[in-house]
Amino acid sequence: MSKTVNRSTDGRSARWSAHRAQRRARLVDAAVAAIEEHGPEVTAGQIAAVAGVARPHLYRHFDDAADLRRAVMTRALALYQAGLAPVWHPEGTPREMVRAAVDAHLEWLSTRPNLHRYALRAARDVAGERRGAHVGVADVTDPVDVTRSGIAAHVGALIQDVLRAQSLDAAIAEPLAYGLVSMVDAAATRWMDSPGGLTRDAFAGHLTDWVWSVFETAFRAGGVRIDPDAPLTIGGN
Repeated sequence: MSKTVNRSTDGRSARWSAHRAQRRARLVDAAVAAIEEHGPEVTAGQIAAVAGVARPHLYRHFDDAADLRRAVMTRALALYQAGLAPVWHPEGTPREMVRAAVDAHLEWLSTRPNLHRYALRAARDVAGERRGAHVGVADVTDPVDVTRSGIAAHVGALIQDVLRAQSLDAAIAEPLAYGLVSMVDAAATRWMDSPGGLTRDAFAGHLTDWVWSVFETAFRAGGVRIDPDAPLTIGGN
């Protein structure tokens, strides 16, 4: 026997789901704004105030506080990745590519430090929750590490193209990329916490030189010299 589909009910359900998703997204936006205003130790009351709702209403669209935290962390990481256009689509000379990528990372740290710190803390919490839910730790992942690994994998593919174009061993591309991404992240995070008198522009210049020196060493080991200030095509771009 065929079943009768209640299209009216299905339509209302779809509209309610869409409304709930939109409401949830607005609350996440409010949480992001509250974090940027009050810092990574933001309270539920402060988020509710920015959202213009009573605190109990805040969790009507989330399972619990942890669900809200995960949603905000996911939004923060998405915003960060969206700001890395120079990494996803490099243009210009090698030095300009490196400097643009460095500047994009420092732009995020400098303009959204509270959201950055919140995301790091939330990612550790999420990993801890997963660790507690599993017998082993093989499946436990830190969302920030996953994001960082995704960036490194993309950079590694670009480096691989350059190395192959120069007839060099492309096997070093992956570890080289992961090392560079880790170096930039660690150095930039330390600078943000303790700038030591270095302006953002000065630090970006130093970090660009450090990154390029690693590239230069890798190329030189293969007997190739690449001019950092001459146009370079990567991956067909």
